[in-house]
Amino acid sequence: MTLGNYLVSLRECAGLSLCAAAIKTGLSKSYLWTVEHDRNVPTLTTAMKICKVYKCSLNQMGTYLPTGKQGK
Repeated sequence: MTLGNYLVSLRECAGLSLCAAAIKTGLSKSYLWTVEHDRNVPTLTTAMKICKVYKCSLNQMGTYLPTGKQGK
């Protein structure tokens, strides 16, 4: 499972649409879409906002972060 898949699952379990999640997190709908489709990895500050709304811990979210070489 990727980070994006995990976040979609959490959002859907919370009963939130992408638009509602954007409003609650204070992030744009398009940005959340890019994270959910693994095109962006959230910064720590952004991840904290997402975790607060989706009711998960940073530790849980961190297990889905991509690993490997950076700066391709």
